[in-house]
Amino acid sequence: MQNNHCPSSLLRSVVTILSSWMFALLLAGSASVSTGAETKSALEADPQGWQDILPGDALKGWYRVTVPPNGTLGREQWHVDADRKVLVCDGDGGHDMLLTSAEYDDAIFHFEFCYTKIEGKTGYNSGAYVRNSKDGALWHQAQFGDAKDGFLFGETMVDGSKKFFNTQKDVKENRVKPAGEWNTMEVTARGRVLSLWVNGAVTAKYEACGVPSGHVGLEGEGYRIEFRNLKIKRLSTPVFSKGTIDMGIVVSDLEKSARFYTEALGMTEVQGFSVTADVAKKIGLIDNMPATVRMFVAADGDASTRIKMMSFPTAGGKIPNQSFIHSTLGFRYLTLYVNSADKALERLAKYGVKTIGETPLSMGANRLIAFQDPDGNFIELIGP
Repeated sequence: MQNNHCPSSLLRSVVTILSSWMFALLLAGSASVSTGAETKSALEADPQGWQDILPGDALKGWYRVTVPPNGTLGREQWHVDADRKVLVCDGDGGHDMLLTSAEYDDAIFHFEFCYTKIEGKTGYNSGAYVRNSKDGALWHQAQFGDAKDGFLFGETMVDGSKKFFNTQKDVKENRVKPAGEWNTMEVTARGRVLSLWVNGAVTAKYEACGVPSGHVGLEGEGYRIEFRNLKIKRLSTPVFSKGTIDMGIVVSDLEKSARFYTEALGMTEVQGFSVTADVAKKIGLIDNMPATVRMFVAADGDASTRIKMMSFPTAGGKIPNQSFIHSTLGFRYLTLYVNSADKALERLAKYGVKTIGETPLSMGANRLIAFQDPDGNFIELIGP
């Protein structure tokens, strides 16, 4: 039987050599040594809610595009080893990206990869993508090589124009294992922030992603590489930035109603606001008339439902039949606060809803979107 124990003298020599080597390494490159504590992958920390996105037969659910876009695709270099549950890129079909047909907004993309080590071969290169455009012209890539890289770079949108970004200089520690060994990575996209977790720690972060959703995928760039445990987890982002709804009420006698809501109901009047005739017309809720809006809350604080009360004595409005709640359809309007005006507009367009007046209308840092529901009830959304 082989003796696996080192003699004490040899052990002391090895320790001395290693100590000297480590001391020299620290002196030479102390800035590259990470002191951050290791963390579990998101998949390991919470295995619930993940979707397996390993391609099906004939790469069903995925498609290829060239890098750069609009080129000519090479040989079909991607295939699935169903028995091993591994996606393989042979690396002999040119530079391309394999993208999911599905799009994702806020999500975590988990995968493991291993280059096929070939003696004498160097420069191993591949990557993973999140929020890519369908044609690959906009791309956000996690870069990984042979025991190197682990950063984010790509082309995103900033103020309506494409912008290149690269976080390579921010990487403090190389956590990518060499060719022939399996690596675990996760790319997280949440709001405008992209982050890359590599084998136990976050190595890169980019905080100005201007593309809210897109395709995830993997890169083929001339090296045989295998991927396994391809999973994605959608992150639930609240649609609305407030959990309350503001209700607008048009009354015949503003002073009388104000007294009733404060004195009889016990609500508190807070600071209201005025709207000029021009702004009212642009919003589309009032026909070229100014409005003074008085505000009433059930409790102090931003979390309280608010009543917006106003009257238009010269408008000739009629009081609806209020005998029963089923006598008349509708309310005057609802105000909802959203986290993204762009996403709200996308949802409205998908269902064929048209905005009214000149909305969406800029209101400082926010925009106002006004429209009507199927019964003609007015709704306005406010958000960035």
